[in-house]
Amino acid sequence: MSRARARASLALLFLVVLCGTGDGQAASVGGWLKITSTGGRCAHGDPYAFWFHRGSPTKLLLFFQGGGGCWSFATCAPGSTFYRAYLQSPTSPPLPEGGIIDFSDPRNPFRNYSIAFLAYCTGDVHWGNHVQTYGDGRGHRLVIRHVGFDNDRRALAWVFARFPAPTTVFVTGCSAGSVGSAVFAPYVIRSYPDAIVNQLGDSLALVLPRKLDIRSGWRGDRALPAWIPAMRRLNPARMTLADYYVALANFYPGHTFAQFDHEGDWVQARYYVALGGRWEAFPGALARTLQSIHDRARTFRSYVAGGDGHCVLPEASFYSLHVAGTPLREWVADLAEGRPVANVAPSIHQ
Repeated sequence: MSRARARASLALLFLVVLCGTGDGQAASVGGWLKITSTGGRCAHGDPYAFWFHRGSPTKLLLFFQGGGGCWSFATCAPGSTFYRAYLQSPTSPPLPEGGIIDFSDPRNPFRNYSIAFLAYCTGDVHWGNHVQTYGDGRGHRLVIRHVGFDNDRRALAWVFARFPAPTTVFVTGCSAGSVGSAVFAPYVIRSYPDAIVNQLGDSLALVLPRKLDIRSGWRGDRALPAWIPAMRRLNPARMTLADYYVALANFYPGHTFAQFDHEGDWVQARYYVALGGRWEAFPGALARTLQSIHDRARTFRSYVAGGDGHCVLPEASFYSLHVAGTPLREWVADLAEGRPVANVAPSIHQ
């Protein structure tokens, strides 16, 4: 048998073993397997899919994609700039194939990991479990499938079935995926009780001028991990991600939960203003939110950079960013491997 035929046979065998007979169909695109999830849907009813890149059988990266969020007729309407209602693959422009998504870069601490790329197209920051009808007050109606949690649940069931016993799992994502990584972290820990599982949310701390209602439109209350007593005491109609992080970190003291943000993040500030806040007040609100988590959760960590950027993990700047003498790349690598990391910010040293 020729080497080329042997490689082709091995590739086919890999697809059969990896994809099995479970939910979804797989197609290989540029080194990624596209898994079409039976029953999954985007906001306007289009079929859902996620992507998988095969690497180490013992090291797993779960990356939750960003794409904004919506909560009303105006913010969810077709053409809205507040959220993305269509699928975008890991290699499609304008999403950069850089940072931790670039497997060819020897600096990438995740270049040998297996990676599940949890795509996002439902406007609910991966928290939704509901088909919601919005009205504009003038007789117009809009049906939005806020089913991000259900989509991700299906995708992770596929991953868990094929990776039964990893030693290291890093749960992360940028923008809306930042929240998704926090939402699913307890489910991942429960599925892999013997693994090193740590979480990092990149660039969405859900800092808002008022508390968030995750129940009425998204039914995110259905996704709260009921086995955590402090979660059952949260009010899903008046939520903060800070309170969620505190409940999570205090229940799982052997794991580290973390957040990366630019102190003047223009995207986060835009949502802050859209919900009634003032643009110039956002940096202070972010700082107070992070400090409130630190005050109540010993294992929570944060890395704050200057400027107004948004998302860093899938960007080339992941390798060049340094704050207070701490390279972000090394900080994230240590966090993923379960090594201690300090809190980092431009004006504080902890």
